[in-house]
Amino acid sequence: MKIMTIANTSINELVEVQNEQVVVSSRKIAEVFKKRHSEVIRAVESHMKDLAATDAKVRWFYETTYQDAKGEARKEYIMNRDGFSLLVMSFNNTRDVLEWKLKYIEAFNTMEKQLREQTKPKTQLDILVESAKALQEQERRLARTELDIEDIKKQQQIQSSRIDTFNCVCTEGTKRQKLVSMIQAYAAKKGLTYREGWHRFKAAYNTAFHTSIGNSISYYVKENGLKKKPSVPEFLEKKGLLDDAMRIADKLLNGEIAAVGA
Repeated sequence: MKIMTIANTSINELVEVQNEQVVVSSRKIAEVFKKRHSEVIRAVESHMKDLAATDAKVRWFYETTYQDAKGEARKEYIMNRDGFSLLVMSFNNTRDVLEWKLKYIEAFNTMEKQLREQTKPKTQLDILVESAKALQEQERRLARTELDIEDIKKQQQIQSSRIDTFNCVCTEGTKRQKLVSMIQAYAAKKGLTYREGWHRFKAAYNTAFHTSIGNSISYYVKENGLKKKPSVPEFLEKKGLLDDAMRIADKLLNGEIAAVGA
């Protein structure tokens, strides 16, 4: 019998969601608590007999079948938190058993919380936030389309190899490193400080994509509970926006667009 280890066991390995309810199978309990499945079934059926006069028998335990290695149908029980709690109360509390009981309580709590959050009605604020995100994404797609059309007309579609045409721009490394080199080259070309170069890049990017990098970073930090803000290139990399960013930096270097404050 395969025995699971406690330390790295995920929630999804212990419980599952069926019909909008968090449940566990008798087979999984047998596996985790090192018992024969037939023994677990007998314990379940004994409890069901005790509960015969109540509706808890129906609500807590559900009989179903599974196919064994030979393809034959075998009986098993699916149970919710209450059924599980009743069943394992009778298990002797060795150290491992107690740890598994606590692990299951955590699993039920976590999965039920996720289920409640998925099914709870959306507030007006939730709807407004989702609408704002959808609008921002739509504007971003429109901006990309406009840039694509412009590139086609000029027959200057930007590729990664295009970076080689700029003096002082690093042609090695990651896209993030190339973007940093492009901003450095732009700042040097315009006689700006490195910080001023980034300021003009952000202004150009915000105009092109109808967004605000600063606000987007602040929301990202809050949404992910970060203690430290990522830098602009770090944020663009995490959001998969480096190609868009390099396109804007390229146009700044070529003088195809004018940054605010230039």
